[in-house]
Amino acid sequence: MQNAHVIIRFMLRNRIKDIAIYIVLIVVFLAPRIPKIDSFVTLDEPSWLSQGANFYYAVAQREFENTVYEYQPAVTTMWIIAFGMLAYFPEYRALDQGYLNYEKGRLDPFMIEHGKDPLALLTYSRVIQVFVILFLFLVLYYLLQKLIPKISAAFIVTFATFDPFYVGISRLLTHEGLVSMFVLVSLISFAVYLARDRRINFLLISGISAGFAQLSKSSAIAMLAGIGILLLMQLFQERQQGWGKAILNSIKFFLHLACFSDCHLLYLLAGNVGRARKNVI
Repeated sequence: MQNAHVIIRFMLRNRIKDIAIYIVLIVVFLAPRIPKIDSFVTLDEPSWLSQGANFYYAVAQREFENTVYEYQPAVTTMWIIAFGMLAYFPEYRALDQGYLNYEKGRLDPFMIEHGKDPLALLTYSRVIQVFVILFLFLVLYYLLQKLIPKISAAFIVTFATFDPFYVGISRLLTHEGLVSMFVLVSLISFAVYLARDRRINFLLISGISAGFAQLSKSSAIAMLAGIGILLLMQLFQERQQGWGKAILNSIKFFLHLACFSDCHLLYLLAGNVGRARKNVI
């Protein structure tokens, strides 16, 4: 009976410690990012707001072929702006203005004409993106503490997130902050799957994160180098079972990961097919 009380007390202490670490990580992450997030604008952001507004309008009109703009899909950024529009200017989708030319800056005067502030929309979108990155930051810590002690994992993610350049880009409405977190979550989750826990959950997290990285920016394809290094390390660790089996296992892991991450190809394919059908009609 006494042993049971000791175990319960130990588990409760660990649970309180875990909650405290997550609270500290949340505060540490948000502290340099939320203050004065509405006090500046960069050159690229008005263009992304305009494209995001067109994306929001296309989704609302169910014209999904008009959600694909170019080879760099920026889907995560588009959805963040769409949620910003939904929170601040939801009636935009029903005003029959069509698609505004984002290269000529037509969104700002249109919003002002309807009593809305473009900077407020930018602030909504930035805040939403900060909280998305915060979620990925906490997932990264959760995965990393599967590989190393919790305090070390907390120190590493905190140290990384305080990099001045990353603090800056994670406050802006841009792809880089999202892409870097999606890539890190994907690689660390794959490492956990290979080295610690062969549960499909970690492979699924890795594949989905890789897919979102590609949906954010096409240059995320470079993460395949990291995946290749992890598979090569796994191959050498399993060589005692025979090279043939080790190679087959590595191919199996890669194919599973590819299946989970290929949502960006489906998105681009669906958009291009929709455009082709529209042109034919």
